[in-house]
Amino acid sequence: MEDLVGKSRLAHAFKGGKVLVTGHTGFQGGWLCLWLDMLGADVMGFGLEPEKGEWPTIFDVVRPSSNMKSITGDIRSRNLVREVVRDFKPDYVIHLAAQALVDTSIEQPVYTLETNVMGTVNLLDAVLSYDAPRAVLAVTSDKCYKATGKNNTAFTENAPLGGRDPYSASKACAEIVVHSFMSSFMNSHLGRNKPVFGIATARSGNVIGGGDWAESRLVPDCVKAFNAGKAVTLRMPQAVRPWQHVLQAISGYLWLLIKLGKDPGKFSGPWNMGPLDKSHVQVRQLVQIAGRCWGQSGDYVDHRTSDSVEEGLLLLDSTKARSLLDYRQVWPLLTTVDKTIAWYKACMQDRVDLLELSMEQIQDFTKDARKLGLEWC
Repeated sequence: MEDLVGKSRLAHAFKGGKVLVTGHTGFQGGWLCLWLDMLGADVMGFGLEPEKGEWPTIFDVVRPSSNMKSITGDIRSRNLVREVVRDFKPDYVIHLAAQALVDTSIEQPVYTLETNVMGTVNLLDAVLSYDAPRAVLAVTSDKCYKATGKNNTAFTENAPLGGRDPYSASKACAEIVVHSFMSSFMNSHLGRNKPVFGIATARSGNVIGGGDWAESRLVPDCVKAFNAGKAVTLRMPQAVRPWQHVLQAISGYLWLLIKLGKDPGKFSGPWNMGPLDKSHVQVRQLVQIAGRCWGQSGDYVDHRTSDSVEEGLLLLDSTKARSLLDYRQVWPLLTTVDKTIAWYKACMQDRVDLLELSMEQIQDFTKDARKLGLEWC
């Protein structure tokens, strides 16, 4: 296969560049580090030691053969974060480290807020403690918005922030923290009259893809049920979410970082990164599509509870990203689910080389993006 990844505009920008990725042991972090490695970047990962499970995560797949440097640590440790940033001196920073589950935030609200809010503070403080990088991107969540109660209303970046559960609230707080650092320090740090570095947030839609085994996440729950020949238990089968492949989100992060580095005044701030309206479907519909891709009916059990804190409808308006970043959906929903299920089936049944499969999926995504004429290709 032709190396389209290595010939892309992303490769031209990142090859040899130093990129710090916090939360690199997580789902999005693992895929991001693999892509950056393929681009020829000098990658430093900082995150918690991943939990060991029955099946390999994407980080387990990437780690053995990657050129990535890896430091185990907690984003809540201000001194350690400062040390990592000071010693590595990154050109770019992508902040993914977070407690990312709503259910866990209900059980451990203090840990969630310390990680997601003060962890973001610690990272930005560390970045400001030395001659700043070109660009910093903090990935938050589409759940940072305050529920409006209006049907079919897609959130724009100017919509009010909020959150009924600690996870959603922590992401809204992280957004406010980033904005405050941007407003307070971008134009005054080191006494300069222009931005020292670009700083932005990415609010991505529900991201799916191979190698995610987190508890209480829809696709991992699906594949475990499918593999065992059981129905999937759903808390909110009618809930609508903006589903997109993890590579879709990452392509936006990487291109935004480049734009931030070149024109921080224009590209700093919040960015929605969600799919087209056709990918806004109910949870139960996604399960049925995943079931067909697996080769079964996609049966589910409705296990709704009256005390759920999650929103029933969550839609993103990504007009800004489509207009200024050329952020367009590469894989439609069916392809997104098919690629995701193919990874899990290879992991749980076929036992093929998962690293090779993951790299092939990045190459396939790049090839399909090039067919659409996207800028970053």
